[in-house]
Amino acid sequence: MNKYILIVCALFLASCSCNNDGMTENVFNRLDIALADYASMDDNHKAMLIDSLGDVIDVWLAIQGVHGVNDSILIEYSKSRAVAIFSSDIRALLDNKSDNFKTILKLEDNICNYFSANKFYDLYSVVSPYNQSIFIADSIMFVGLNHYLGSDYARYDYFEPYQRVTKTPQHLVYDIAEAVILDKFPYKRKEDETVLDVLLYNGAIVYAIMQVVPNADLAEALGYTKEQLGWAENNEKNAWNALITRKLLYSTNRLDANRLVNPSPATSILHHESPGRLGRFIGYKIVKSYVETHPDINLKWLLSSDFYNSLQSLIDSCYGV
Repeated sequence: MNKYILIVCALFLASCSCNNDGMTENVFNRLDIALADYASMDDNHKAMLIDSLGDVIDVWLAIQGVHGVNDSILIEYSKSRAVAIFSSDIRALLDNKSDNFKTILKLEDNICNYFSANKFYDLYSVVSPYNQSIFIADSIMFVGLNHYLGSDYARYDYFEPYQRVTKTPQHLVYDIAEAVILDKFPYKRKEDETVLDVLLYNGAIVYAIMQVVPNADLAEALGYTKEQLGWAENNEKNAWNALITRKLLYSTNRLDANRLVNPSPATSILHHESPGRLGRFIGYKIVKSYVETHPDINLKWLLSSDFYNSLQSLIDSCYGV
C-alpha cells in the first residue's frame, strides 16, 4: 500500500472518544506528518487528503490567518520554516504509541468521567509556528508536538530555562489536561476581583490537573523541577506570610495577580529566589486544604466562580490557621 494511503488510513483510525476500553492505539490524528509530506505527494493522494481532511486543515490554517485550502497553500505550508525545522525530529523523538502518549488515552477517560462528557476532543498533532503549543476550536484540539522534544533539545536555546522545563514528552499530558480544563471552565472575572480570587482559580486548575492526569506529579503540574517544588514546600509558610504582610491577598490590582501566577523566572513579588508562579502553588495548597475539610466536594464546584470568587472558600479551607 502506498505510504500516503497509509497516512490517510492512520488519520481515520485514530480515535479520541471516551470509553475506548484500551482498543485505541493511536492517540493523535497525525496531521503533522500528512501536511509535512504534502509537497511530495502525487495529485491523487493530494486530492484524497484534501477530500478527507480539508475541513480540519482549513481550521488549522485559519488559526494562522490563512484562509482557504488549495494546492499552492498546502505546498507552501509543507515547505514552511517551522515544518522544515521540526518535522523530522518529531518523527524521530516522539512515538505515537509511547508510554507518554498512552497516558493521554487514560486522561481522556478520566476527564470524561469527572466532567460527565460523552466524547473527548479530536486530537490532531501539528507543527506549531508559535510559542503556544495547544489550540482548541470547538471539538478539535491541535497539539504542536514540536513543543515537547525535550528540555535539552538544541533548537530550544531561545527559550528561558523556566520555559524549557515544560518542553518534554512527559509534560504533554499536563498541558492537554490544563487546556481542556481552561476551555470547559474559563475564568469569570468580577468587578471587584482580588488576588485571592485569582489564586483560588489557579489553585483549582492545578488541583483538577492532579485529579485527571494518571499518576500525576505535582512538580509537573506546576511546571517545576523537583528542586523548585522543594523550595516552594520549604518556604510555603513564609510565602503565605508575605502575601498577608505586603497586603497582596486582597489587592484588586490585576498586575499583582499576574506577577503571582503568570509564567516567569521567579515570583519576585514574594521572594527573588522563588520559582515562578508561586501564587499558583499557594492557591493549590488552599484548594487542597479545602478539599481535605470537604471530602465530598465536586470537582466542578471547585472550578466554578461560586468557589473561587468567594472569601468564604478561604475561611472554610482553614488554610494558614
